[in-house]
Amino acid sequence: MGEDPKKWGKPFSALLGALEAQEGFGIPAIGGKDSMSGTFKDIDVPPTAITFALKVVDVRSVISQELKSADSKLIAFMPERTDSEIYDMDALKTAYDEIL
Repeated sequence: MGEDPKKWGKPFSALLGALEAQEGFGIPAIGGKDSMSGTFKDIDVPPTAITFALKVVDVRSVISQELKSADSKLIAFMPERTDSEIYDMDALKTAYDEIL
């Protein structure tokens, strides 16, 4: 990635955002992967940070992503952001509770 602060700032901002979301929702990330090399052969690859988590739950409480039937409902959820592009965690949790 060289010395370009913008290239280093993007994954660092993503990391801080992920940390804020984890703390706000009270959930952990159990693993992750980063790619900071910035190149693949002669292609400039953007830096990437990936995290994941899992939990053991009762299968009857799991909601999968696919539509189950022709009359399934699809909800467009677009939470508001602050001027600094950050979500209000309390408002976000309230909205999620209303959707579910």
